[in-house]
Amino acid sequence: MDKVTITLQSKELIEQILASSPDVEVRAHNAIIDSLTKRLIKNVENSYDVNEAVKKAKCNAENEIKKKFFDEKASSYGYGSTYTLRPEYERAVKNAVNQIWLDKIDERVNAVVNNIVPKFEEELRAATETKLRQIQEADFEKVVNAAVRQIMEEKFKK
Repeated sequence: MDKVTITLQSKELIEQILASSPDVEVRAHNAIIDSLTKRLIKNVENSYDVNEAVKKAKCNAENEIKKKFFDEKASSYGYGSTYTLRPEYERAVKNAVNQIWLDKIDERVNAVVNNIVPKFEEELRAATETKLRQIQEADFEKVVNAAVRQIMEEKFKK
């Protein structure tokens, strides 16, 4: 929908336009609220007090995080400090990273297994069916006689 901007000087004319349609009235109210909100937000953003409060809150949050999670050590350069993660949090981070790696490894192994196992099962089934067919097609009497003959020949040769 196209946007129309109208500057009205007459209160009566404004009232007539607003009374003509509830939709026009709602849009006019929304436009006024948006305009006022933008002005207020801009004033708050530019307020020195708000910017200082944000800076202080950020600094306080950083200090609290440092106190809770890090050990402070004097810098070897003679000024400033260095921070090292406390051992209990370092262990927790290492454990979390290790768990992520283990999960990724499990995921990859499962993907490989899920890919290989069906192929292996199919090859095994095909080989089993082939051997079963060969056994079914073989003349058992000839196979048994040949095996008995071979055993007897070996026995009597001694």
